[in-house]
Amino acid sequence: MKKDRNQKQYIFICNGKDCLKNGSRALRKELEREIKSRKLKNSYQVVETRCMDHCKEGPSVVVNNCWYGKVSTKDIDALLSKKAAR
Repeated sequence: MKKDRNQKQYIFICNGKDCLKNGSRALRKELEREIKSRKLKNSYQVVETRCMDHCKEGPSVVVNNCWYGKVSTKDIDALLSKKAAR
């Protein structure tokens, strides 16, 4: 089986009650805005999820099977960097 090098990286953002209270909706909107402005729509796709069961650590984000807690808009550069997403 061969991996497609052009495959998108998925960024999963928790949409659970506590994460929403802690800013996951604003995070998603800003992340999508940054992806668009950096012309990375072919590289990343943002996906909202149900509760990830890390409510005290929200907003929770998963990129490339790595979980991140207490993510804010200040962390977008790190999420989109090659180090975090590859």
